[in-house]
Amino acid sequence: MRSTTALAALLTTALTPLSLPTPASAAPATYADDFNGDGYRDLVVGAPDATVSGKESAGAVVVLYGSASGPGTTKKLLISQNATGVEGAAEAGDGFGSSVASADLDADGYADLLVGAPYEDVTGAKTRAASPCCGAARRA
Repeated sequence: MRSTTALAALLTTALTPLSLPTPASAAPATYADDFNGDGYRDLVVGAPDATVSGKESAGAVVVLYGSASGPGTTKKLLISQNATGVEGAAEAGDGFGSSVASADLDADGYADLLVGAPYEDVTGAKTRAASPCCGAARRA
């Protein structure tokens, strides 16, 4: 009797279809560099020598949003220290955009962008700084 019960349990388990996750239950962030949450990888280009509001080498970054055919220039976002949600202000020589990184800093499921400004002026002294920029999904 025990072997019959064990065999029945084994067959029931083996023949039960797997329950796979559906798109509705999938995590919102597919890629660490998908800043607008559309499922395509985006490209961030740093321009640390860019002139912003007349300030030479203040720096900026451009987010080129991805599509099925890759990143393009039709949908993009220019970010400088003068942008809403970015700490500080564009100053000559900051070098904002000299380095970039992405992570989900606020655990909202969207990639957030960190931008380096190695010559940011903090309390009168040039010092290295990284500015967290909120996810572009909330900016666009």
